[in-house]
Amino acid sequence: MALAMPVLFLTGFLRMNWMNKKHIIGIIESKTDLLAKEQSMEIAKSILEPMWQWH
Repeated sequence: MALAMPVLFLTGFLRMNWMNKKHIIGIIESKTDLLAKEQSMEIAKSILEPMWQWH
């Protein structure tokens, strides 16, 4: 139980900050000029998909 709590806090922190969909979309849009916002959203969703499979 003592090991599970820090892991849960770490995954919550990652989800709220680095793995935030808006953050990922912003990075994709800043690096590419040819993609529409909808395409960037689809890329972000595909990046986050493995995380949702674990939960």
